[in-house]
Amino acid sequence: MKVCSRLWTVSEIRTTVHKVVGSRVTRILVVEDDPSLRSMLRLIFELAGYEVLEAGDGRAALDLVGGPQLSDIVTTDLMMPIMNGNELIRRLRSETRTASIPIVVVSAKARAAEGVQASQRGADALVSKPFVPAGLVRLVKSFDVGALGRG
Repeated sequence: MKVCSRLWTVSEIRTTVHKVVGSRVTRILVVEDDPSLRSMLRLIFELAGYEVLEAGDGRAALDLVGGPQLSDIVTTDLMMPIMNGNELIRRLRSETRTASIPIVVVSAKARAAEGVQASQRGADALVSKPFVPAGLVRLVKSFDVGALGRG
C-alpha cells in the first residue's frame, strides 16, 4: 500500500502543516561555505522546527535574505569566498528591510579579531566552532519572537 506519492523533507512537511493550521514557520538563512557543515546546520534547524534556506557565501545570502521570502533569522560564517560574513553583516544592517533581522555568527573566528569586527558591525551573537547543537538552537530560539508551537 502506497502512503504518499514521494518522499518529503522535514521542512516541506512542516511548511505544509503550518499552512493548514494558519501559522507561519520561522525562516532561518544558513550562510556557510562548507557544504557538509551547511547540511548539518540545515538538519539541526529543521529538527528544531525551522524552515531553512541555504547560501554558500555572502553574495548568495543577500540574494535570498531580501527576496520574496524574507528571512527571520540569519546564521553566518565569517570566512567565506566571494563575500565574507563581515561584509554580509554590514550590508544587511545598511538596508532598511533587513536591518532588524537577528544575525548569529557561527565561526571558528568568532573569538578572534574577525568576531570583534562582526560584533561591531551588528551581529547579535557569536558562536565559536566547534559548537554544541542544542546550545546553538537555544541561542537562535532566543531571537525567534515568532516561534509558534515549538517547545
